Amino acid sequence: MHVQEGKFRLNIKPIPVFMVQVVMRFSLFLIVIFLTRIQSHAQQIECQLKVSIAGYELDTIAGNHFGDTLLHVERLQFYLHASHGGKSNEKNAILLGMSQPTKHLLANTPFDLYLGVDSVLNYNGVHEGALDPINGMYWTWQTGYIHCKLEGNIICDSISKSFEYHIGGYSTNDSGPFFIGHKSIGNELQVTLDIYPAIQWAMKKEVFRIMSPGKLSDQMAQSILSGISIR
Repeated sequence: MHVQEGKFRLNIKPIPVFMVQVVMRFSLFLIVIFLTRIQSHAQQIECQLKVSIAGYELDTIAGNHFGDTLLHVERLQFYLHASHGGKSNEKNAILLGMSQPTKHLLANTPFDLYLGVDSVLNYNGVHEGALDPINGMYWTWQTGYIHCKLEGNIICDSISKSFEYHIGGYSTNDSGPFFIGHKSIGNELQVTLDIYPAIQWAMKKEVFRIMSPGKLSDQMAQSILSGISIR
């Protein structure tokens, strides 16, 4: 084929409108399929809570002895939330406790598990489901959600002293949420919480009441965190 110098021109015909529409619709279809596949990885993880003190099962009726001290726990609740790729929403949070030790957590695997409520969820105000303020785990928009509640009384030398710890906040890096561990496979999650480190810290500090975010709340949160394990 001979092309004369200076006479060559590229002849491009316009693409018909119907073909553009077909390509756009097919692209949209692929996007929907992709998003559906991502969502399909979300699964219900059955979370089971076991509470102990110094390795012994928590006795909610008679209480637990350690040394010359008798401990009665009347209320224990805390939030867990799953984060996949650094992202989570209100559907990825559950409220576990003595009264409800088994819950189903919606999560995309693999995921990171945290104690407390994600700071982004705190910034966005109140939510529904497990994060509904009706559950009694929300302070105000300024202080956000309560990560954990631990209430009861302790008897030592015939003297009874009640304790009440409402741990939370989100304004500093030390306020939480707190990383617990990583979960890659499986649809069951065993959560074990030994409250002995938290009680020991509180008795040593002679702190019996924490009701707002701050330094004591952050320190108590670390003591609670040290007693949590998952498998």
